Amino acid sequence: MEFATASTIAFSGALFVTLLSILILGHRVGIWRWSAVGVGFVGIVLVMRPDADSFNVYALLPVCAALGYAASSVTAQLFDKSVPTALINLYALAGALTGAVMLVVFTGGYVEVATYQDWLWLLAMGVAGGSAVFCLVTAYRLTAPSNLAPFEYFSIPFAFLLGWMFFDEAPFHRLIPGVFFIIGGGLLIVWRERKAKTGDPLYD
Repeated sequence: MEFATASTIAFSGALFVTLLSILILGHRVGIWRWSAVGVGFVGIVLVMRPDADSFNVYALLPVCAALGYAASSVTAQLFDKSVPTALINLYALAGALTGAVMLVVFTGGYVEVATYQDWLWLLAMGVAGGSAVFCLVTAYRLTAPSNLAPFEYFSIPFAFLLGWMFFDEAPFHRLIPGVFFIIGGGLLIVWRERKAKTGDPLYD
């Protein structure tokens, strides 16, 4: 699967945040947010194209990533404000390390790192990923997830750019029009949240 395609599906996390907010935080969800989830789901199906010959089970992995991202975003709000964000980040990374070790053990996926350059790339990935998790946890503890969704969608153009620069990919035929449904569903949730703060029952 192309880098931009996988990234676009993964950015459907804002839609899963709405679903998990009901199950975990007990939030009440009305017709507008359910409509947004439906629109986003249509976008995911259009991008994945389960009826296409190129579809395989690995196309579901970005969906799992979006679900995991949404779960971490929602559960970050359950921590007491007195708990340091750095400590939460440490626990999250420890859990990720445990999961990675289990995958290596049970899938036989261990490959020896051959060069120092590979070690540098792995180190860069670790630093960038750890910093990103810390920033995300901090942001989600300070404000509602819906307030951050618009900024997340800015990453989709960057995914296009990085896929083109590093992998010579331009999967526009696969992403359009599904990407617009995913972005539209997320922004509809944001719009509804902003209107709901005014106390207008029409925007439930």
